[in-house]
Amino acid sequence: PENGVCCPVPHLTPLTDPLAIRMEGGDKVIFDGLTTEMLQAWGCFDNKVLNAGGQLIPNSAYRPPQYQQHLREVWDRYRDLTNDNSPLGPKCDTLRNQVTTDFNSHQPMTKQPGKKESRHTKGIAIDATITPPVQDVDTLANDCDLYRPLLFMGEPWHFELRK
Repeated sequence: PENGVCCPVPHLTPLTDPLAIRMEGGDKVIFDGLTTEMLQAWGCFDNKVLNAGGQLIPNSAYRPPQYQQHLREVWDRYRDLTNDNSPLGPKCDTLRNQVTTDFNSHQPMTKQPGKKESRHTKGIAIDATITPPVQDVDTLANDCDLYRPLLFMGEPWHFELRK
C-alpha cells in the first residue's frame, strides 16, 4: 500500500515460464515452440525473399501463452491506470509507473493483444519485415504455404501458416 491506501488495480502477474522471461528480457524472436511445418515454411520463405533481392527480418515468432497473457495484462492495466478520469490518484503511482514503463518497453502496442491462445502461441505465425521491399511478397509467401490474413487490418508484417 502507498500511504496506507491500497491501489484497487491488481499488480502484474509475475512471469515464471523460462521462454516468457527470455522474451521480457528482450529476446523477442524465439523460434523454440514453432511447429515443424512453420519452421519449414519460414525457411522456404526466407530463401525466396533472398532470391528476390530482399532480406526477411523476423520481429516476433513464438510467444509462450504466459507472455501473451502478460502483454494483455500490461495493456489492460495501462488503460486502467492512465485514464484521465480515474479516481485512483496517488495510491496507484508505483503501479502506474511500473505498468507505464512495461507498456512503453513493448512498443509498438497499438491494439489490445489477443488472449492466451493466439496464432503466435500456437507456433504458426511470424511477424517480419522485408527490406528492401520485394515484389509479389504474397506470391512468395503462398509458394511456401504462408499468407497474410491481417493485411486488411494494417498488419502487413504478420505471416501465418496455411492450414
